[in-house]
Amino acid sequence: MDDLQRHTFEEAAAGQIATGLMASGDDLGGLARSLAANVRSGDESAARSLAAVVTYVAVTAPADLVAVYDGAAHGWLDDSPRSAVVEAPTLPHTPPDPSFWAAFWSLVLDPKTGSDPADITIRTAALTGQLAPDLRNSVAAVALAFPGVADASAGGSPIPFTLAALAACPRGSLGSELHDLVVVNGFDLEVLDRNALALAELPDPLHYLNSRMLQCHDVWHKVGGYETTVLHEVAISAFQMA
Repeated sequence: MDDLQRHTFEEAAAGQIATGLMASGDDLGGLARSLAANVRSGDESAARSLAAVVTYVAVTAPADLVAVYDGAAHGWLDDSPRSAVVEAPTLPHTPPDPSFWAAFWSLVLDPKTGSDPADITIRTAALTGQLAPDLRNSVAAVALAFPGVADASAGGSPIPFTLAALAACPRGSLGSELHDLVVVNGFDLEVLDRNALALAELPDPLHYLNSRMLQCHDVWHKVGGYETTVLHEVAISAFQMA
């Protein structure tokens, strides 16, 4: 991407797309649906635009998450998603500071990005430190709007897994298979250290959701049949997003 394309992407992710849509009477869900359909047809320009819309949701306006992702799913699958209705709260938009974009492009444009799954995971997680402090509260409010999340997180962070407990599971069980996957491949048991990431300091329910997602990542590899290839890691990330 050249400088102009990056600048256009940044403006879109900071809210320019949403502002233009409000002026024209259109909506983000319809835009995401149209872009995803074009991406499926091989339109590279649409792929960049859809990436900007998704980034907008992640770093500026998490309240628009449902509209954008359901719209994108509809456009890609040519069918509306059959999911529970989520009433997202009305929240302020908080565009990222310019320092975020320096770290973002350093990751995205690094030719080595993707060669080491652990490295890209850590670097992606580190990007959150460049976002506005209030954004985590917006993300938490949106997360609580999803069915079952409040109940699931009510007990606090999940108890950490241990290799000793998994090793005690009978052969052929999910626990035993998870143990072998981690040991044979030299994986970290919960992908990243939740304490190093200070997940306990996140507002409810994000401390629970993030810990559980790290904890269950390799469980979902086994249950869902995801391999440890780059493409399958992208696929399992999409599963986790849903």
